[in-house]
Amino acid sequence: TLLAISMNPQGSTNTGVFVYGSCGSIGTTCLGGVANANASIRNLTVNVGAGSTVYIVLSSTTATPNYPYTLIVQEANCVAPINLSVPSFTTTSANLSWVNGTASISTSWEVAVQLEGALIPSGAGVLAVTNTNFPVTAQLDGTPLVAGTKYQYWVRADCGNGLFSPWSGPFLFNTDVCEAVNKCNYTFVLST
Repeated sequence: TLLAISMNPQGSTNTGVFVYGSCGSIGTTCLGGVANANASIRNLTVNVGAGSTVYIVLSSTTATPNYPYTLIVQEANCVAPINLSVPSFTTTSANLSWVNGTASISTSWEVAVQLEGALIPSGAGVLAVTNTNFPVTAQLDGTPLVAGTKYQYWVRADCGNGLFSPWSGPFLFNTDVCEAVNKCNYTFVLST
């Protein structure tokens, strides 16, 4: 089983995430890990035996004794999409784009649009058969997109046989406050 692990240190530096196969090996022999001094998300993929127990250890240096984090662990049945983007958007819609991960030949995906800060999707997304300018006008739960709102989206590749890649994301975007053609038509009143 291939596990995809993502740890977001939420702006903290000098942190890491490590995977061990037993309690006795913690601190000595890890199955995989990643750490560095910057505040970027730590991503790793670890191959573990089906049904085996693994131990995930988050660590930091004395320079960062405590830190908030988000940890996501997903089964990786195929390579996840990369290079998520939002090439265009309006007050009530957005066009989403992404690229297949290395060696992936996926031709369909699932997409989940949510309010910014929502948790990783726990179920199916909306079927997408294009990964270039995929149009969305609603969130995953069917709520229409509205003007001047912060959203995020996740995407995962269809691996075939009912299996999916890990979710990639979230990619953050905002809808427009007003349509550009109307330029908001604000009226300013000056008072003295």
